[in-house]
Amino acid sequence: MSRYCGEILSVESKGHSGYAQHGKDIVCAAVSVLMQALLVGIQEISGKKSECFLIEKDSFFKISWSAEIIPEIRLLSETIALSLKRIAIAYPKNLKFSEEILNESVQSSDFCS
Repeated sequence: MSRYCGEILSVESKGHSGYAQHGKDIVCAAVSVLMQALLVGIQEISGKKSECFLIEKDSFFKISWSAEIIPEIRLLSETIALSLKRIAIAYPKNLKFSEEILNESVQSSDFCS
C-alpha cells in the first residue's frame, strides 16, 4: 500500500500465501475478495476511475487512483487497508502487509493538510 500525506493512493498484492494449495487457499481468497471489493467500490459505486493492473500468471494486482478522488473513497480504502492488516496479523506466516510512504517532494501537494 502507498500513502502520501497520510492518504492511501494505491493498494497492491502479489504472490500466493502458501496457506493451502492453489484454489483452496483461504488467505489468498480473502485478499482477492478485498482487492475486488476495492476495485468495484472505486469504479462502479463511486463512479470514479482508477488504474488497475492485473497480471494473472504472476499473481500481481495493483489498484491506484488520483488524489482528486481521495475524499470519495477514503472510507473504502482505509477499510480495505485495515482488513488486509488484520488478515496479516492473523496469518503472519502467509501474508505480509507493508505501507510505503511516498516522498512528498515528488508528488503534488494540493491535497496535503
